[in-house]
Amino acid sequence: MLISDCLRADVGSVCLAANITDGSVDNGRLHVSCGVSASRSLEPCMRNAFVVTPVQEDIQLGLPLRYGEHILLSSTCGTGGNLKLYSEPATFLNSAKRSRHQMVSLVDEASLSSASSTRWKVVFKDPAWRIEMEGTAVKAGENVIITHVQTNHNLCVEDKCAVMTLFGQEYEVSAHSYLNSHKVELSQNHWIFRTAPADKQTTEVSDGNSKHN
Repeated sequence: MLISDCLRADVGSVCLAANITDGSVDNGRLHVSCGVSASRSLEPCMRNAFVVTPVQEDIQLGLPLRYGEHILLSSTCGTGGNLKLYSEPATFLNSAKRSRHQMVSLVDEASLSSASSTRWKVVFKDPAWRIEMEGTAVKAGENVIITHVQTNHNLCVEDKCAVMTLFGQEYEVSAHSYLNSHKVELSQNHWIFRTAPADKQTTEVSDGNSKHN
């Protein structure tokens, strides 16, 4: 599960989740592309369980995820439909509805003309240590930045852009970098990998076919 918990008090902790519609589910399974949103419901379920997979084929599954490594973020196989987290440069006709920033969604990779739009990487939160931390293991439970490789924009919770879903009010998710005057990412770009319930949380995030709940 990918959680953002550094937002305003009236927003609280939210997690990345598939924005399911009536037309995106068939027999309890995601079968077509759909949007994503930030949900206040932190109970693990099909909507918010994601699999981290290395892009490089020579990286052995099950090894710790490392800063700077190119990855795919996918919904689970089976009920999740194995859809890939996707983004592409914003245009006048193709952007997030409320913020107008770069749109993020879940898509069937087979439908894409270019696979580069589904590549992401995790970078260290503090820019002063970012280069030094490249290649070291990402620890579960620590704030990180998740960057879209193709456009260099960061996965973002638009905490001022509420959206209505089948599950109630949630928040728009985009690819956009919110920076302060020192070029440091703000809380909207901070994410935590939760790999298990709090009492069973592991230290490192692993690449592979396991769910990151």
